[in-house]
Amino acid sequence: MKVLFQCNTVYQLLVAVCLKNEFFSKEECNILISNIMNDSQKIYNRLSNLNMFNKVYIQSNKNVKINKINKIFVSKWKKIKYLNIHNFVYEKYDVFICSNPSYANLSLFSLLMKKNNCIKFFLYEDGISTYSNHYKKLVCNNQQGIRKLLSLHKYLKYISKIFVFKTEYFTWQPTQEIIDIHSLKQIREDLLEKLNFIFGYNNQSLPHDCKKIFFEESFFGDGKSSNDEEIIYQCINKYGSDGFYIKNHPRNKVNRFAGKIKTFPSMSIPWELIILNNINSIEKIQLFTITSASMYTPFILFDLKPMSVSCVNMINDKRYLFNDVLAVEEKIIEMEKNISYFK
Repeated sequence: MKVLFQCNTVYQLLVAVCLKNEFFSKEECNILISNIMNDSQKIYNRLSNLNMFNKVYIQSNKNVKINKINKIFVSKWKKIKYLNIHNFVYEKYDVFICSNPSYANLSLFSLLMKKNNCIKFFLYEDGISTYSNHYKKLVCNNQQGIRKLLSLHKYLKYISKIFVFKTEYFTWQPTQEIIDIHSLKQIREDLLEKLNFIFGYNNQSLPHDCKKIFFEESFFGDGKSSNDEEIIYQCINKYGSDGFYIKNHPRNKVNRFAGKIKTFPSMSIPWELIILNNINSIEKIQLFTITSASMYTPFILFDLKPMSVSCVNMINDKRYLFNDVLAVEEKIIEMEKNISYFK
């Protein structure tokens, strides 16, 4: 069986590698990574040298104005030109697996189908949003704008499986077959070494004095007014400043807390990989956030239960909150006794 994986983010790549190891280890697997991924060229080079996948391709995703999209997708050749995937669309695949049924991925599937009309279409978890109604709309709503405009919505019916870590966190009911991915808590040492190589992880450990981590939101970097800085100081006042760190959001280019609160710099290394390399320390650290999915990652991917505090109830302007994802977080908080709201 020949399988093609597609990844846009470092998170997706980490999950795809683990998925390949667990479910497709004996299959011929190729992988397509997008150049929108942080450090995509370096990751592409390392992945190519590792020989984990039979072939590794890098995809150039270009921003295209909506009023030009119809012209771009007029012909098969122009689809190929837009996706920049000339080298492999003519290969015959048995399975195409990605994390998001975007119009680019649906277009790619339509091309692969021309070579094999029996090709299977699978999805894999793309973080906490996979469990939300937002994802349901992507997977089930065949009337959505661009995809309908490009006649790509018809390919949604071919999605037959979704691979996830925590089926109990769904706030919607998929009609597709749901496949459980095993917790990454007991990951094999050799696979961890390969992941470290792919992402350039050099045995960085969490600071020895780290006892609390607050996951910053992107409000500041996105130019949205919020009281998130005030909330952080309220957490310090209540839970103490000893060992308190802030994990900066990558879109916040200015470190507002420099010289005042210890911070982790933004990195292309996935937070999930940091957890994997510090698996015995995470449950000793208290986690805080307003709505960042990073706080919930130990619960979803690793079945770890660190003491955690959601500060979403303290935000003064809820216009910027993503309600569909927020509903998933509320469900997790209700299910997990180690997560509580700030009081």
